[in-house]
Amino acid sequence: MSETKTGDWVDSHFHVFNRQELSYGWLDEYSDALHQLLGDYRPLNKAYPPTDYFADARPAGLTKAIHCEAVFGANSIGETAWLQSVADQSSIPLALIAWADLTAPDIEFQLDRHSAYPAFRGVRMLWGADAASSPAFRRGYEALATRNLIYEVASLWNNCFEDVARLADDFPNTQIVLQHLGLPIQHDDAYLSDWRRAMAHLGKRSNIACKLSGFGMFDHAWTVERMRPYVHSVVDAFGTDRCFFGSNWPVDSLYGRSYVELIDAYRAAISDQTPEARIAMLSGNASRIYRI
Repeated sequence: MSETKTGDWVDSHFHVFNRQELSYGWLDEYSDALHQLLGDYRPLNKAYPPTDYFADARPAGLTKAIHCEAVFGANSIGETAWLQSVADQSSIPLALIAWADLTAPDIEFQLDRHSAYPAFRGVRMLWGADAASSPAFRRGYEALATRNLIYEVASLWNNCFEDVARLADDFPNTQIVLQHLGLPIQHDDAYLSDWRRAMAHLGKRSNIACKLSGFGMFDHAWTVERMRPYVHSVVDAFGTDRCFFGSNWPVDSLYGRSYVELIDAYRAAISDQTPEARIAMLSGNASRIYRI
């Protein structure tokens, strides 16, 4: 039996699709911009229910999981309500990151509606230009902070890292999670050098953690050898206590690997770490940060 099947694994980033009850505009309306990032993502445009996710993930040793929103706009509360019903029936503990518009005049109402569901932990919102200095955004972020919620940053790192650092400084008690390593989508040496400096800059803030996920999005032909330098750079910046892995499933299923093969690759990428560090990055850190 492989190490994957015997070790605890907490998936910090997965999606499921309820195509009967919810609307997924990004799947229904094919986007050239998203194509540039993901490649041909039309195979995702179908139902992917929780039963399919658990069937994919259980053989990898899944013990807990965090769902990251896949529904934007007015449907987001409906997604949280549905996922809470999934969590209520699941033998595997689940936590939820929902979509919310932090610039909305009714953001307090939005957050309170999400917070009525016990598995809800925080929000993801696509990062906008100058968000950290926008009065509307900061008002919404303060509402999030006072509710002890997590903010997940979805953006290319070079569009946001200075503002995210400022936000972390201004709200030091609020947990920020940088998704998908900040999406380092280019591979030339100068670009990656700038990315490493940005990660080091963000890593100085103790309230920022980094999600090691989405490797397939910025390297469609990833291997463990190509993954490992990115992992090492994030560990150097954040330490082994503030980074953790996520599958980004089923999005990363587009790139020719099974779920178990992906988690095996994660384990191989940190095989040089101590046993304590491996446990932290594969299960302990996500359990702590998402309070699950």
